[in-house]
Amino acid sequence: PNGTQLTTEDIDGSMNFPLYAYHVNVTGQIGLLRDAGIADYQGLYRCVIPDENRVDQTLWVAAYGTSDFDSSDMTLFTSIDRQTNFTLVSTSRDTDPPVFSLNFVVKRRPPTNVTCTVGVDNGGGPVVSDISYDDLSREVLISENPISVNVIVTFGMRQGGNYQCTVSNDAPNGNTAMSQPITVTVTDTPTNLTAMRTGLYQGIVSWSPPVSDDPAVLGYEVFYDLPNGTRLSVEDNSLMITLSIDSVLSHPVFVVAFGGDLPSSPNTGTLQEAVSIDITPPSSTLLLGSDITVSCVVNITIDVTMVQVVWVDPEFKPLNMTNEILTGSGMNPLIMDGLIVSLYLTLNEVQVSN
Repeated sequence: PNGTQLTTEDIDGSMNFPLYAYHVNVTGQIGLLRDAGIADYQGLYRCVIPDENRVDQTLWVAAYGTSDFDSSDMTLFTSIDRQTNFTLVSTSRDTDPPVFSLNFVVKRRPPTNVTCTVGVDNGGGPVVSDISYDDLSREVLISENPISVNVIVTFGMRQGGNYQCTVSNDAPNGNTAMSQPITVTVTDTPTNLTAMRTGLYQGIVSWSPPVSDDPAVLGYEVFYDLPNGTRLSVEDNSLMITLSIDSVLSHPVFVVAFGGDLPSSPNTGTLQEAVSIDITPPSSTLLLGSDITVSCVVNITIDVTMVQVVWVDPEFKPLNMTNEILTGSGMNPLIMDGLIVSLYLTLNEVQVSN
């Protein structure tokens, strides 16, 4: 405590110096050994231990005298000093699952064990479940006061309910202490998501409010992915939004609601591609001088007034066409899905590789 430095040699001839073990791999607890009184030296000690890569690792060790450590005096037992605080760690609402932390101060003996539970009441009474170690991690931070530590428990899960943590110490006459319960709320998921193209580079995404309004929804955020993998988002308080996008390809979209401690799970959909073309290659053997037909089906998901189809070679140079290429539905003012376009060519007009 207070920067106490342990001596590494016998200064006064009393043999009151720590014992050391060299070249030994040790697994288990680490303690500070002293054969004289420890009343003036009780508290948390910082041990700097170089690892195999000669990188210093820091370990905090609690040192108490036998009379205090074995005491049944409740004033010396582990206790939790203040209320539990909630912090949303994940910075984006599309993090799935979200990450949040609970923190509280533990006095006197620092905890060696931290376990947490969550209680959920779905109408039939609260059901308390242990939280898997895969869903949480804990960190103990030494505070300015050497007899207390700040415990931060981090969770990666989307679960509403009453959270409570228990700390304990594997010491003689050790005790357990429980944090104050804290309620974590999760916003309900929006419903009836619809994504529709309204133009080559535009679309409308609409949705309905969540079934539950507890906790109340404060707003929505719509996320959509570009073909290059970039994710963009727009925050809005209405139930419909117009997206301006720079691609005619399909885009995954999803919307989350926020208002509770944790955002909702996403409602996902797809903004369909504006135009797609399915090519039907020649079915007959390609012989010089023979006639071939190449057809394509143009699928258009938006209303247009004109479609111009240009046949090109692999280098995107227009082919020299002598025949009419548009057949099928013709050119109506509004072209619907499935326009059929065919190209009739004699093989000596093009190379086989075309």
